[in-house]
Amino acid sequence: MQHSELYRLEYSFLDKIPLIPVRLSGTDNHGKKILTQPLRGVLDSGASDFTISKAMAEFLHLKLKKIGEGDTAGNKVDLFHTKGDFVIGLGKESIFYENVKISVLDSDTPILLGIDPIWYNFVVTIDAHAGKIILEPRKSN
Repeated sequence: MQHSELYRLEYSFLDKIPLIPVRLSGTDNHGKKILTQPLRGVLDSGASDFTISKAMAEFLHLKLKKIGEGDTAGNKVDLFHTKGDFVIGLGKESIFYENVKISVLDSDTPILLGIDPIWYNFVVTIDAHAGKIILEPRKSN
């Protein structure tokens, strides 16, 4: 996995949900590379990976490999893996991730920013009282 330079990012909660702007990369119907408009990804410490819905993966024309079943809030759904690119943040402090493992669930799951790679790259502070999420880049050892 590669990413561009990491920056400190700070966002506000929306309706008590920790949301981060995300843009997903894929191809259009003509095979031309596209990047979605900013979408809302849920910062989710309960998700192992960066996760999207199968409908979103199909829209982006990502190649899916079925690996079994996944759990979503008490339901079992088909689970796929793919590799892809995405951007978190907005403007000049956007962080571009390329060739990242993406989990794909055959459900209407929102975009989930899970442990890998977000929580590995950042110290995450959630200040619920102030309604803020702060992502501070980890220091290299």
